[in-house]
Amino acid sequence: MTHDYRAQLATLSGLLEQGNLEEAKAFLSEMKSRQSERILLINTHNAAIDAVLNQKGYAGRRQGIDMRFRVNDLSALKLPRVDVTIVLTNLLDNAMEACVQMPETERWVSVQILYGQGLLSISIINPTRPVQITGGQIATTKSDPLLHGFGLSNVEDILDKYHAEYTFSFEDGRFIFTADWPDTDN
Repeated sequence: MTHDYRAQLATLSGLLEQGNLEEAKAFLSEMKSRQSERILLINTHNAAIDAVLNQKGYAGRRQGIDMRFRVNDLSALKLPRVDVTIVLTNLLDNAMEACVQMPETERWVSVQILYGQGLLSISIINPTRPVQITGGQIATTKSDPLLHGFGLSNVEDILDKYHAEYTFSFEDGRFIFTADWPDTDN
């Protein structure tokens, strides 16, 4: 990043020295927009989780969703990265998908991922249209149900594998998912 930054400053400096003010302004504008995508919104000190949370944070921002994160240091987490990222990706995709169906003023996702005493606690809450939960299952609302509706099942399969305790519910116009996941490399 330092090398890129120096090259960008040299380019900007050259444009200004040549008197190309409009080109310099355009270059600076492009530089700022690209740089903001590189800045981490969330830093848990766990690269895999940071990648998921930052990617979803920026995607949510582009969709007009207020992404609210509360995290702590996850550097000591022993859970396999693949399982954790599958769980978080599916949960966040579902939450964001529900949000884009809501009026723009009601689009938000609250994400809490905290680690302590050998337990990863996850809470994801988002507004949604009414959700029917029957027998611990949610039917997909997509047009081709044979190709959709596996996200939450994948999450449940992984959490069950680790004997995690989790719940999901629809209350007061919000979908709430919580999990307490024992930290083990299984």
